[in-house]
Amino acid sequence: MVSNKRKIKNNRSKKKSFQIIAEKRINDLFERAYDFLEINKKYSNKCVMLARKISLRYKVSLTKQQKMLFCKKCGAYLYPHNTSRVRVSRGKIVILCLECKHISRYMYK
Repeated sequence: MVSNKRKIKNNRSKKKSFQIIAEKRINDLFERAYDFLEINKKYSNKCVMLARKISLRYKVSLTKQQKMLFCKKCGAYLYPHNTSRVRVSRGKIVILCLECKHISRYMYK
């Protein structure tokens, strides 16, 4: 009976350590997506896709800034002037994906 409690504790600590590693990996992938943007857009899109898969697999939520860095429809990495158009109107940030023409709106204050 005592051994079962230890297993549960070990599983929780393993899960937490996996989540910490996943967060670091996600941050690294978003940095790589920025670096690859000038070289090849496909690589940056692939980095974002992999970061999203990792966040779903290990149940790690992305930060608000990270969520704004990719298109919700096509998954493309969004960077102003290269792959997206950013406008501010009526208290909202409006981001247009130049790949699929999807519009995302975010409130700001």
